[in-house]
Amino acid sequence: RQRPVPDDVDGEIALSIGRMAYRGVKSREATAFAVRLLDLVAGAGRWKPAYALMRIGDREFLDEHASRIAAAAQDTNADVRMYCASAMTRVNDRRVALLTLLNLVSSDPDWRVRVNALKALTGLDPLLAPEATLALIQAADDSNRHISLTAISVLPSIRLTGTEQARTARAILAGIVENRAGRFSPHEQREAAVALARLFGTDAYTELRPLKGQGKTQRAAYAAALAHVPLDEARNELMDLARENDPQLLATALES
Repeated sequence: RQRPVPDDVDGEIALSIGRMAYRGVKSREATAFAVRLLDLVAGAGRWKPAYALMRIGDREFLDEHASRIAAAAQDTNADVRMYCASAMTRVNDRRVALLTLLNLVSSDPDWRVRVNALKALTGLDPLLAPEATLALIQAADDSNRHISLTAISVLPSIRLTGTEQARTARAILAGIVENRAGRFSPHEQREAAVALARLFGTDAYTELRPLKGQGKTQRAAYAAALAHVPLDEARNELMDLARENDPQLLATALES
């Protein structure tokens, strides 16, 4: 920079970089400038350059700045951590990215940061990152509903079959479906039922069946999960559920 620029102007420049990136206009120069602004912008506006990097979201531009983005993911500002977690998704250095995301998923005090870090683990290879995989699985049982639902939604993107973590994932998801202590919402039950079926297919059938004898919402969850159970019995049950009078159940069964 040739002359001092106020923090609020720097922040608006960072937002402009992010908005242009959202429209597909990106460059190495703009990316490097956004990274420099991580150090230059102070106060409440520090999230703005992190937002720009998240919007750039392109390995071609972010890779050379992986270590700096990872360092910013430990910032005291939760918004900075949240956007940097999303940016780490697009970094080729998986060792740095996974270590950063693992720390955020496991211990960040802000649920929004943990949610963004969990989303960044989509498609994770459990054989290459067993610790991050376990943290993701355990997050499905979190007391915060946003964290729990995000983890449940990400789990089917991981090939768990035949891994050591598969048993743990199946037990946690089955526990949410059963909901013996009443801890989980119907939404969490439904998402867990679908995730269980998507991950384990026919093997999950017996764990899903108790939903059939419960309330309308749980039966709709059962119908949604049966779409991913390739058994004649599941198909026949869906045909029976499609004859029900309840509109929600009928619609879900027909969709499945």
